[in-house]
Amino acid sequence: MMQLNLHSTSDHLAVRAFHGDSVTIGSETYTHSILFSPEGPVTPWSASDVDSLGEEHIAQLMEGKPEVVILGSGDRLKFPPPRLIARFHGNQIGFEVMANDAACRTYNVLASEGRDVRAALILTD
Repeated sequence: MMQLNLHSTSDHLAVRAFHGDSVTIGSETYTHSILFSPEGPVTPWSASDVDSLGEEHIAQLMEGKPEVVILGSGDRLKFPPPRLIARFHGNQIGFEVMANDAACRTYNVLASEGRDVRAALILTD
């Protein structure tokens, strides 16, 4: 388990710990794919792997037009199809794909800076 935050943040949701098949945000541990932003809430996400991503998943990530979206693609870096990535660029939304551990760390940095960030982590039960 990788402990990411040693203290609690009261002004935004932070990833507290990450383990290959789970993530702890605040005091809750999740073992299924999730979407979240600094303001909350943490919501279940139906994506089971990068290959299953479709237009409905991308639309959920773009809701509210965040400044940047971070996609945690699982244990390894895997990019979605270029046509889906192009949707973010066409809407002037930054889009980064990373393995889940890097996505958690990057999300925490951006959230602590007050950035308008949304994260999606693909976790398998």
